[in-house]
Amino acid sequence: MMRYQSEPYALCSFDLDAMMAGHWDETEAFNDLAELNVDHDKFTRLDLLGYLLTVTARDADGRLRGVAVWLLFDDPKHKGTRAASAAHFFVHPDARGHMTASRLITESQAILRRIGVKMMGICVKNQDEFMPLVKRHGFDRPQTTWYKWIGD
Repeated sequence: MMRYQSEPYALCSFDLDAMMAGHWDETEAFNDLAELNVDHDKFTRLDLLGYLLTVTARDADGRLRGVAVWLLFDDPKHKGTRAASAAHFFVHPDARGHMTASRLITESQAILRRIGVKMMGICVKNQDEFMPLVKRHGFDRPQTTWYKWIGD
C-alpha cells in the first residue's frame, strides 16, 4: 500500500538524494554536461517561504518510491494566477506500473488546487513514455520549449 502526502522538503531531503540521482541519470536534460549538485538549503528556504510543495509516495515501510516537487509562483503573464511547475517528478523503477505516477499527479493537483494554484506544468525529457500519462490527466501541450546548454 502506497501513502501519498505533502511533506516539508527538509524532512524528506535525505531520501530525495537517491531519488534525484536516479532521475538525473535517467531523464534529466544535459546530464552529460552538468553535474547533479542539489541545493537542499535553497529548496528548504523556498518551502519555508511558501514557494515549494513536495508530494511524496511512500511504501508501507516508509521508503520513498515517488516524488513531485513543485515550484510555486504568481504567473506574470496571467495576472492574479498562482501557478506550479514541476521542479522534480520521478517514480522509482520498482514502483512503476502500479499507478504511482498517476496518483502523484492526482494528489498534487488536489493539494495545489486547495492552496489556490490554477495552472500546473510538467516538463519531461522522454515524451513517448510520459505523454499518455499527462494526457490522461488533462494536460495539454500548447507550446514546445527548446533548451540549449550554454554553460562551460
